[in-house]
Amino acid sequence: TKMHLSWAKVLASLMTDHYPERLGKSMMINCPTIFNMAWAIAKTWLDDRIKAKIGLYGAEKTWRPEIEKIMDLDLLPGHLTSAI
Repeated sequence: TKMHLSWAKVLASLMTDHYPERLGKSMMINCPTIFNMAWAIAKTWLDDRIKAKIGLYGAEKTWRPEIEKIMDLDLLPGHLTSAI
């Protein structure tokens, strides 16, 4: 809703203004399509360097290669590593 988008915009602005370098990398995996749609709107309020630190991924084939770049897959919870 409009109120939720307004709140998200304020939160994004607050985080960018006051905590710009606190986030190393955020990866949301197995996201439904609606998350990507919301992200397309929300990321317009963020700096490019912040956007580069956030990734939304749907199917395992999209997130697995990205996670392998930054960590050992053995560190993932069991329900995510059953197919490894």
